[in-house]
Parts: sequence; structure tokens; C-alpha cells
Amino acid sequence: AQITFYTGEADYKVELEKRLPQTGQFKVSLMDRTVLKISGTEIRQDPIGNWDYINRVFRRHFTKKVTVMGSASTGKSTLVRRLARTSNSPFSEEYAREYQERSNVSDDELVVKDYIRLIQGQYDANSKEINSPANNGLTIFDTDAMVTKVYADMWLSKEDNAQLQPLFDNTIGEELIDLILVIPPVTPYVDDGFRNMDSADDDTRWQFHNQLMQVIEDYGFMDKVVMLDAQGGSEDPYGYYARYLQALNAIQERTGFNIKHI
Repeated sequence: AQITFYTGEADYKVELEKRLPQTGQFKVSLMDRTVLKISGTEIRQDPIGNWDYINRVFRRHFTKKVTVMGSASTGKSTLVRRLARTSNSPFSEEYAREYQERSNVSDDELVVKDYIRLIQGQYDANSKEINSPANNGLTIFDTDAMVTKVYADMWLSKEDNAQLQPLFDNTIGEELIDLILVIPPVTPYVDDGFRNMDSADDDTRWQFHNQLMQVIEDYGFMDKVVMLDAQGGSEDPYGYYARYLQALNAIQERTGFNIKHI
């Protein structure tokens, strides 16, 4: 194959010609900068602002990834959808819900092979949104492997957890999350027929929350965490709307993605 590299920088042309094999297979062509008025430096400095100039196959490398986490019945899924609609961004859903309903298994019935599928399934669901044509520079995920690890810690034996540890380490290490929005268990529990009712106990929900924070710390993501603890007024007694606004502000401040809202 005859391969031509195109660059808008004269210095890059010189450097590429030095580095490429002198076999006649490669050629470097200097582009007319007036045709495409953008540079790699400008993209690296402000990828979101120059999003339309980034080839789709490279967009995943510049995508800002936001994950919403928390114990059962804290409004995670609703918040994820609201944030995605406000920002016009793609979002993933909780794979465990789909898997457990399809497989007809509850939390306490899951075994090692189920957790392997949950870990990979959620990772694939999140990756799908990163690679989606709808990706506008921001993707929002409903949970990830760290949340799955907390459930594994609570329901599986130490021996079973030891089998899953390498998979957890590898998957969590590849996620590269930019922002983690954690919702504490301050809302009433709603029995949607999905989670084991043991999760309805406030002590259990706080145990899950505390274990989640420990897992986040263990994997070195505490600097990415924003606790959604805003409280609402009389018209928002459980703080759902207040936390939504808090989440919008956190996304703008932490990722640089501009979400215009009132």
C-alpha cells in the first residue's frame, strides 16, 4: 500500500519524513491550512469546543465520562436520563436490571458466572455510548464495575470474590472516569420489585453507601467524586430537583462541558 500522511504543520512534515522508513511506501503532504482551519494543538487544548473537527474514530479518547452511583432507590436512573436529556448526550442504563430480569435471579442468587456477565455487560453498555454517533463529548453512565463490586462484597463469599478480583481490577482500571456523582441514601425506598427487599433497610443502604465510598477510595477515584447532598425546599422535600441542579453544576465545573440551564 502507498500511504500518505497529511499535516498542516511544516515542522511535522519534516519530523515525519525523518521518522518514516525511506522505502518509497510513505509520503508526507503539507495541507493548505486555509481549507481546514484547525490544528491538533487547538483540539488538544479544547476538545469539546472543537468537537466537530475531531474524526469520529478518535472522539472516544476525548470523551468526558460521568458515572452516577449510589445505593438502591436513590433516583440514579431518573437523574441519568434527566442529565442526558438536558445535555443532549448519550447515556447507559443499569445492565444488572436487564440481566437479572431476563435471567430471573435476585441479588442473593447471583453466582460468580453471573457477576462476570454483569461486569462485562455494564462495561460494554458504557463503551457503546462512548462510541455512539450521538456522542457530543459527554457520556453519562448508570453505575459501573465499582458498584457491582460492592454487591459482590456484600453477597458473595471471600473465595468467590477472590476469583473476581482480577476482572474487577482490570475493568475498573480501564474505565478512566472523569466525574463520579454519588447519591447518598437520603430518599425513601421504593419497592420496584427488582432489588432484594433487604436493601430497603436504612442500615443496609448506608452500609452499601459506606462500602461504595471505600471501593472508590481503594481504586484511587476519590478526587473524581462529587457528593450530591443538596437539599430541596418545601416543593422539593426529597431534594431530587436540587440534586439535579447540583449535578449540572458539577459537570460544568469538572468536565468543562457547557450545559446551559436555568
